[in-house]
Amino acid sequence: MHRRIVSQIHSSQSYISLEDVKAHLRVVNTDEDAYIAALLDVAFDAVEQHLTYPVRLCKVQYTAYSWTGSVFIPGRFQALESIKYYTDPGNVLTTMAGTEYAYQFRETGFYLEWINDTTLPDTYEDRLDGVQYNLQMGWVPGNLPASIRHAVLLNIGDYYEERKNEVMGITVNALARGTDALLKPYLIPLFV
Repeated sequence: MHRRIVSQIHSSQSYISLEDVKAHLRVVNTDEDAYIAALLDVAFDAVEQHLTYPVRLCKVQYTAYSWTGSVFIPGRFQALESIKYYTDPGNVLTTMAGTEYAYQFRETGFYLEWINDTTLPDTYEDRLDGVQYNLQMGWVPGNLPASIRHAVLLNIGDYYEERKNEVMGITVNALARGTDALLKPYLIPLFV
């Protein structure tokens, strides 16, 4: 299955305000507000890359060549918008009726099962996106876990203090309770 982010629903500042970031960095002036706001996006990107799924609420689309018996997608989901498929014959994008499937969102991911008498339609061959699961993924602002929020702030601190790729003459050790430790409970392998 392939995933692509269709659109971001909320900005990074919906989760952590610029004022909170500046307080974390101990910055009181406004000279670098634009730079710090850009670092907030970069820090969220880094956390999402580490976790391998979005934490900021966004619309995502998972695609497959054809149907599977049941579907499990690990991650943090909020809503199922639609299930679509390209018909065979005709190659026409069609929305599946909601009466054909049952689904649940759990802390571990999205589960979908077909209703007992559902006959899955044929899908157009040779399409990577023959079947499309359109979902909302991530946390709603105000519900982001504190450890993910703090991991973002730790990343911003690193990026703000070190504005180049390497530092000469300094020994650096990762914090035992740093970003990796904060994000460990939210890694996908622990969900499965």
